[in-house]
Amino acid sequence: MRKKLTVQIQEKDVEIQELPIGKYAELLQAVKELPKHLGDLSNLTSDAMIEKLPFLMGVALPDVLGILVIATPFTKEELSDMGLADITALAVGVIQVNNYSDVFDQIKKVVAQGKQVLPVVEKPTS
Repeated sequence: MRKKLTVQIQEKDVEIQELPIGKYAELLQAVKELPKHLGDLSNLTSDAMIEKLPFLMGVALPDVLGILVIATPFTKEELSDMGLADITALAVGVIQVNNYSDVFDQIKKVVAQGKQVLPVVEKPTS
C-alpha cells in the first residue's frame, strides 16, 4: 500500500500519495530541466532544494507546475491559480511522502561513486 500525506490547500484537505514507479519515472523526466535553473545538483541537499522553491517559482514556473501536475491531483490550470504558500506546501508534501530526501541521497552516492577514478593496474611484462 502506498504512503499518503494530507496537506491543507486553499482551506481544503488534499491527499498526496506516494507515486507508483511509472509516475516516478515520469516525474524524473520532468525534473531533468531543473539543473539549468539550480546549477550542479550533486552538492545540493533536499533541504537546500526546498529552500530554493520560491526562487524556482520565479525562474522555472512551467517546470515546477509540470512536476506538480504529475505528482498531485491538480491540473496545470488549478495549480496556476494557487498562491506561493499552497504550491510550496504541495511541493514539500510530494517530497516528504515519496522519501525524496533518502532517494536523493542514495542517487548522489551512486553518482559520486561513478565519478571516482579507478586505479590503473598495469599488467606485468615478462
